[in-house]
Amino acid sequence: MNVSAKGAHGITATAVSRALKTSAPVTYGLGWGDAASLTSPGTGATSSGKVVVAAGGPPRGGATAVTAQVQWRVAGTTAGGWTNAGSAVPVTAPTASTLAAFTSTFDLHSAVREEGATADVPKRTPVRLDVQVCFTYAGTAVTRCTWEPSPVTVTRLPHAFGDGYPTTDAGGGQVAQYTGEVAISGTDVSVPGYTGDISISRSHTSFAGDGTVANWPSDSVTGVFGPVFTANLDGSDAGLAGLTVVDNTGVDGSVAFVDEEGEPLVFTTGCRGYQMVCVREGVADLKEFDCEHDQGSEEGRCRA
Repeated sequence: MNVSAKGAHGITATAVSRALKTSAPVTYGLGWGDAASLTSPGTGATSSGKVVVAAGGPPRGGATAVTAQVQWRVAGTTAGGWTNAGSAVPVTAPTASTLAAFTSTFDLHSAVREEGATADVPKRTPVRLDVQVCFTYAGTAVTRCTWEPSPVTVTRLPHAFGDGYPTTDAGGGQVAQYTGEVAISGTDVSVPGYTGDISISRSHTSFAGDGTVANWPSDSVTGVFGPVFTANLDGSDAGLAGLTVVDNTGVDGSVAFVDEEGEPLVFTTGCRGYQMVCVREGVADLKEFDCEHDQGSEEGRCRA
């Protein structure tokens, strides 16, 4: 967060002796302006589970009480509504002039369905989620949310492989030490080519689940080996061409490239949207839907 922005800020001090011994860090919270801000998580954070949510709001002032509510929405549009994560929590403000500080945890996998949506948020692919905290001051008409001064978007991973998560080898695969999930891969067919072998392989990532395959997605393209496997067509010097493409542009405005261990490279388009072909005077032009239209409908207007 920009130090000149209105909202909550913190100063952390650590004493260092001549012998380079350091003391325990001490943090002092302060704020200015009539605004709330989010100090954790940082934008761009990734997790397959819970994240620490820390925020600060204006002092209690003349309000009788202060409550904080964690909210989320699928990233990609500023027009979407926010969904509450659990219930509002009372915030302890020692005096009427003390910063209203709030700290909690948010389980990213509790983000199942957005308010007013007709379908659940995808579980088996990386999804970007906007996170904010709203402070409500009882006895007044004041509510301050953190999104405008400190917009934060995190990426929810469907597993705990890659991106710095600890793993260990186990048989023909590896185990995620953070969650106990298993990832395995193997080659079924390998055919010699002009510059190297061309092979067909399969990979499997267990994810956290109920122990059955009933809830696994069925993909007619990459799921030819069954619902628990992802098929891969590998060539020599494939590089990034060997990654699986996950198109989430209609969900959170992102496209993910996933390797056989499930680690994604996520690229964002900035908004949720679709493409359409507009015919004008007999000429077909590829245009984009206005990002502010109803994403659940087939209607929209073309823009240049």
